[in-house]
Amino acid sequence: MKNIFIGIISIFCSLFLSGCYINNESTDQEARDLNNQQIQNYIRANNLNAQGTGSGLFYVKTLSNPTGVVPKTGDSLQIHFTARLLSGKIVDSTSVYYDKPDGIVLGIGTVLAGLDEGIRLMRTGERMTFLIPSYLAIGGRASTYIPPYSVLIYDLRLISVKTEEQQITEFIARKGLTITSTNSDKLRYIKSMPGSVGANIYDGNITNVNYKGTLLNDFVFDSKSDSTFFFIAGQNQVIKGWEQGIKLTTEGEKFYLIIPSSLAYGASGSSGRIPPYAPLFFEMTHIKSQRRRIIEYVATQTWNDTTRTNSGLYTRKIAVNPSGRMPTLSSSIRFSYVVTLFNGTVVKTGTNIGTTLNSGSDILTQGLREGIQLMRQGERWVFLMPSFLAYGNNTSGAIPGKTPVVVEVDLLEVN
Repeated sequence: MKNIFIGIISIFCSLFLSGCYINNESTDQEARDLNNQQIQNYIRANNLNAQGTGSGLFYVKTLSNPTGVVPKTGDSLQIHFTARLLSGKIVDSTSVYYDKPDGIVLGIGTVLAGLDEGIRLMRTGERMTFLIPSYLAIGGRASTYIPPYSVLIYDLRLISVKTEEQQITEFIARKGLTITSTNSDKLRYIKSMPGSVGANIYDGNITNVNYKGTLLNDFVFDSKSDSTFFFIAGQNQVIKGWEQGIKLTTEGEKFYLIIPSSLAYGASGSSGRIPPYAPLFFEMTHIKSQRRRIIEYVATQTWNDTTRTNSGLYTRKIAVNPSGRMPTLSSSIRFSYVVTLFNGTVVKTGTNIGTTLNSGSDILTQGLREGIQLMRQGERWVFLMPSFLAYGNNTSGAIPGKTPVVVEVDLLEVN
């Protein structure tokens, strides 16, 4: 089907305007006058009881339904139509035989200006005929089927109107979702898998999520699954629905959000992939922060004597030597170390390594430099290091990126 709503019109003009106007004002006015006369002649010739809106649009109600629903901007509509020229030649239509109506969202600029105006006069179940002058249609442009400055006649039936709230309700039923909570802004939150107890999010917290975003028709418009998406809660770095939703969760939680357009991209849409007035569905995982992972690891080890430095380094003394010498940045030291992941996998070792703390050695991560300065000769400590104090965001040998590690260090000698 040659969809005159999008297929023809979008080629020729911006659908966010009230029609397609040309630069020659005198020709434009002549066309307006001609169209208005053509419409009046057609009305008289066919003895139509037509009414005008004042914009140039005329309409005839051929089937009334006083109890039907009046559509509003942002509503999702189903319509059947036949479009023809004044000559009677059909230039476009939906498939009535196969019952395949067209779906549109009212007020977002994807239909002719004259149709947008006319449909707002209808109720569900009604039929109307619209006589649309070219300046409310496709103007002076031409197509294979439509000459320039053509009046278009639409015979249109409004089948259904669904508000955004109705669309969301139907989506929930279709997916078989059980809503955990709905707030006053109609944000719906669904907990899929619980996270860590007490690991709530507050304004200012750095938050890490994986997500998949879809429209309610299941079209995926964006996704992240590599744990690389961060934002700061409360800083308006993400849509309002995320800001509200993330504070309902805890770190490690899997959850869903159904976000009304008022908390998403509203009347504007986004990036050509999210239409205006589109409610959104997100499948999300709230990635545990490395701090939370370290805290939980410490709890499983029942280490009650662990301390944390201002940088985020966690320390624990295994063997102490109060009389041992403490190193400075320029001290010559010898040490041995073992690096393990939280699952116990040994990923790096070093024995009797000689260096200075201010050297550029790759062995000395930021966390090791800081931690060794706290030790005394002859001591053994354990350090729990977030990745920014250890091996960074990228994979290093057997150490995955963004992974906290356990480093056990023996400080053998300090000179």
